[in-house]
Amino acid sequence: MKKYILFFIFSCLVLAISKIPAQVLINNINNLSASGVTGTIWNGKSEIAIINNIVVNNLEWGIDIYSIFLIRLNGSLSGNLNSGSFESNFSITNNKTYLYELIADFSLTELYRYAPIDQVNGSISASFRKIELTNNKLPLIYGDVYINNLNIPLIYTTTNNQRVDLGSFKLVFSDEESNDINASIISLENASIEVKGDLIYRLDKTYDVRGLVKYNENINTALAQGINFMTSVPNESGFRGFSFTGSL
Repeated sequence: MKKYILFFIFSCLVLAISKIPAQVLINNINNLSASGVTGTIWNGKSEIAIINNIVVNNLEWGIDIYSIFLIRLNGSLSGNLNSGSFESNFSITNNKTYLYELIADFSLTELYRYAPIDQVNGSISASFRKIELTNNKLPLIYGDVYINNLNIPLIYTTTNNQRVDLGSFKLVFSDEESNDINASIISLENASIEVKGDLIYRLDKTYDVRGLVKYNENINTALAQGINFMTSVPNESGFRGFSFTGSL
């Protein structure tokens, strides 16, 4: 009998919490502000939300209230960035947050504040089966990222503001668990250069990008000169080795 009474009390508490307006909760979360908030903490919407200085428009969320009985929170999120959109399912349990079936499309301009690529144009299409987030660790990422229609300025040219299209590329994140983020880099069919390499990103924000690059005879002369300068001599297959290291 006691366990049924406790279950009834707990159910009443959950029902009461479900009626709390979402704005009440948002006002008490650090690094989060929002306006135009409607709905409850379980199902709601915000016209504008700012999360760690990232602006999200039309943020919508839904939480499965019954997942609380499993000592977790399951739900879904969707919203718009300045240049794209995202949607994902999520689960929060045991001090970890899991994102499932995350799909996002946005311009590379969204990444300018995080990486020194402010002269690079293109777009991102991401499809992640799962991302596991844990405090003080890098996320475990399972999925792919497409970098579409990459366009960069030419360094070795006498013409100001000359740019070149490189095509599209794919990052395939390793399914193996690691303390670092590891991904393979693959050029797609429409790329003007052939690339195959690897990316490593570490918790101390340092990164390594290594691999091989090959270009054909019809490539832009200035681009070829730049590639020649930054890579090793070609091997018998015409591939040149490259290696870049840095920090973000």
